[in-house]
Amino acid sequence: MNADDFRDYMLAFLFLRYLSDNYEQAAKKELGRDYPDPKAIGNGGRSALSVWYGQNRTM
Repeated sequence: MNADDFRDYMLAFLFLRYLSDNYEQAAKKELGRDYPDPKAIGNGGRSALSVWYGQNRTM
C-alpha cells in the first residue's frame, strides 16, 4: 500500500470517528436524563445508544 492509499484509508476512518463522536454527543444532549448508563447492571456493557434503542423499539 502506498502512502496516498493509506492516507485515504485513514482519513475515512477519522471521518467516521468524528461522525460517531458527534452523534453520541448529540444523542446525549437530546435524551438528557433518559440517556442510559452502559455500565449499569443489566445493560451488559453495550453502548448507551444500543441500550436506548433496545428499550424503545417501535414497530
